[in-house]
Amino acid sequence: MTQTISAKAYCPVSLSLIFKVCPNPNPYKMGSQGVGFTVNKIVTVEAAKSENTIVFFNNKRIKLPTLTYLINLLTHENLCIQIHSPLPLGCGFGISGASALACSLAVNKLLNLGKSKLFLTKLAHLSEIIHGTGLGSVGTESTGGFLLKETAGIPFRYKAYPYVGQKVYAVILGKIETPTILQNKNLGDKINIAADLVLNKIKKINKITLPDFLDCSLEFANRSGLLTDQKLINFTDTLKTDNFHVTMAMLGRVLITDKNPSSVVKNYPVVKLIISDQTAGLLD
Repeated sequence: MTQTISAKAYCPVSLSLIFKVCPNPNPYKMGSQGVGFTVNKIVTVEAAKSENTIVFFNNKRIKLPTLTYLINLLTHENLCIQIHSPLPLGCGFGISGASALACSLAVNKLLNLGKSKLFLTKLAHLSEIIHGTGLGSVGTESTGGFLLKETAGIPFRYKAYPYVGQKVYAVILGKIETPTILQNKNLGDKINIAADLVLNKIKKINKITLPDFLDCSLEFANRSGLLTDQKLINFTDTLKTDNFHVTMAMLGRVLITDKNPSSVVKNYPVVKLIISDQTAGLLD
């Protein structure tokens, strides 16, 4: 297989702390309200013409329907897509959304499609919605920063908080299959009730801090029924006893803390993350 031309793009990954599912018959307006933010870890995507459309994630060939659907929206040409990520898929880091957004930018450049960034962002969001791999990650990653999203879809209305540069730590225990959560209507109803309660609480907190958001996120995780993994529960209880502010990533078997938990949580990778306002773009 010969590849002579390629284009590269990047996108920051993101974390979601609180989300409310917002259905809409228009998939561009469907998505989530809630709290999410981008961090200083970057997904890169390289697109090249190919004999067949294939996708690689960190040099391993994978099936990623979100991306193949997106490619088919943009072109009938076969492409080779190389995704490189410092963080794993399926753990709540918005990797699928970041890959889709970076892919749309790379394919647009490779094929000289001339599409606007907003158009490409909408297609990446649509692909996530159609395949149940995310609701609001693309919106967060296309905007950057620490956001309280007041409306769903692309584009959306939001309030930004001044936490860029602050650190959080992620403890990676494992994956959660996002579609199994998002397609569960009973759980979705419970999630939305919890989200409304916690988001209303946030609005009443004067001079809210990042630790306050983590505490509210944990309350959301408990009220919504999303925090059921016993290891996550045990670690959360231990860290709270040691005066950490801690929650789980939405959606992943991942703890998010305000301080380095390495001395408390053993045998699992801990990743330092810095809240960033970087957005997606092209690489030379």
